[in-house]
Amino acid sequence: MTGRIHKLWPSWLLVAGLVVVFAGERVFAADDTLRSVLGVLAVVLLGGAVVVRYVEWSAAGVDRKPVLTVIGGATIGVASSMILYALIPLAFDGDTSFDERMRGVLWAVWPIVLVSSGLPLLFVEAAVSPVAYIDRYERAQVRRSATRGLSLALFLSALFVGNYLVLRHDRKLELAAGHTATADEQTRRIVRDLTEKVRVVLFFPRANDVAERVAQYFAPLAALNANLEVEQIDHALAFELAKDAGVTENGYVALYKDKATDKIRLGTNYRSSRSALRRFDNSFIRALIKVSTSERTAYFYQGHDERPLNAARSDDQRAPIGKLRKQLETWQFKVKPFSVGEGSAAELPKDGDIMFIVGPEKPFLAGEIEVLKKALDRGLRLFIALEAERTGDPLDELLAPLGLKFDKTRLAALSSNIPLTRTKADRSYVYSNRFSSHRSVTTMTRNTSKVAAIFYGAGSLAKRDDSRLKNAKTNIVLTARPDTFADANDNLDRDPGEGGQSLGLAAAVTITSTVGKRPESRVFVLADADALSDRLIGLLPGNAYFLLDIVRWLEPRQETFAATTDEEDVKIIHKGTEDSLVFYGTTLAIPVLILVVGAFATRRRRRS
Repeated sequence: MTGRIHKLWPSWLLVAGLVVVFAGERVFAADDTLRSVLGVLAVVLLGGAVVVRYVEWSAAGVDRKPVLTVIGGATIGVASSMILYALIPLAFDGDTSFDERMRGVLWAVWPIVLVSSGLPLLFVEAAVSPVAYIDRYERAQVRRSATRGLSLALFLSALFVGNYLVLRHDRKLELAAGHTATADEQTRRIVRDLTEKVRVVLFFPRANDVAERVAQYFAPLAALNANLEVEQIDHALAFELAKDAGVTENGYVALYKDKATDKIRLGTNYRSSRSALRRFDNSFIRALIKVSTSERTAYFYQGHDERPLNAARSDDQRAPIGKLRKQLETWQFKVKPFSVGEGSAAELPKDGDIMFIVGPEKPFLAGEIEVLKKALDRGLRLFIALEAERTGDPLDELLAPLGLKFDKTRLAALSSNIPLTRTKADRSYVYSNRFSSHRSVTTMTRNTSKVAAIFYGAGSLAKRDDSRLKNAKTNIVLTARPDTFADANDNLDRDPGEGGQSLGLAAAVTITSTVGKRPESRVFVLADADALSDRLIGLLPGNAYFLLDIVRWLEPRQETFAATTDEEDVKIIHKGTEDSLVFYGTTLAIPVLILVVGAFATRRRRRS
């Protein structure tokens, strides 16, 4: 055979036709006459290629026909893609929804048909070219080439469809932690309860990734209450407004209510702002409380070796209550000390909203106790956290009128404990979610399956049978779990006689005033000062919400509150033996196991 096994020039006709179509649609699109001429020429070229392939296929013998069928089909496919392209402006140029859908379908389909036909044809021509002048095809090679071309075409089509869908449906999916901010239920509740206008201004440029995420945070909140007004503006366009809140550049969220303002810095760079975005819900709650809440005062008794408000003293190794102070300041409380020097044995301060007694070790003076007893009939709001460790004062003279008694025998729990060291010492870290339905623990009662209060070395509370105040109503609002026991000998084992029934951990006392129309007094008593210490209040979220409930119940004005104490990771302390097991297990045992399984599988396969 002296001629070529099949003609090559019809394929060049296809290429020429495609080039003409491109020239008519892109290069000379503004000239309707020339565009029409080029369109007719493209039809002639593409149609000629199809006709020649059909004639060639009809005249071919049985041995050549399968390959020519592939080549002819690919040629028809290329020509068909151009027909589909032509249908877009010719057949579906209307404004109806059907025409719009069809145009969308055709715009997606015609490139797929073109690539799925053109690439197999190109691969077949490349495979045939070295042996184009022999008398028969290498069918297996031609088939493999066509399959590879089609596979590549389908892969490119999938990429095309993916990009097309992304362009038509612009959505973002990010899996990195902290990539955005989300308002939790308590934030939504606070926003729903707003009764006055709060203006939130996002100082960001128009197109900014951080601004987009902050706007997504505020969109559902603004829909909850019309009193929350949210807007975005460039700092350069609102200099005076920014100056009022102390904002000096873009990247801030500012809150305005009357003359009160606060700001939150996020920055404009997404990568550096991810940490701030992760904490933004807490930051927003703090700012919202600051601008919408009046200032209050919390007095902390001092002079009886109470828990230190800041860093622990050198002579006191107990955990301080700095986070408690910080949380109260977030709630717009001014935190002040109160001792004999400030008049604790004479009278209570008139501006004191809540009085705190946290972990006293030395006894109160008789005058101080008498002042507190008198205040119980005059609207006193008092929070007492007792100390079971060291020489803690049980405050019997103050608790007795309230119908309570405090047992300093420290509690331990066999299983209801926090595994910090994974040793027997963990039994001192007891937790409980056995809350009553009292109003002082509303949040905790509603979420007993999610949160619990944690205590360390706690004592226990119980009701007295001889309550000395007939107008007092005493409730044990939290009891220990059944596996918790009073560890009389401090060996952390439950020995005979160390029972664990009805061990009270917290109590709420309401006292109706007998003097005129004074507001009722409220006292909350906690069996462990550690529950509010820096050691535990940030360990898990339960204690922060517990504090929220207590302060909300005690505070006379019943204003906005939210638990904003940052949650910390539980610190797991490993023993040396555990670390050795982890090290040798990951570096030696697992690789050896993989080798053994691999050798067994290989040997079994060889046998078969």
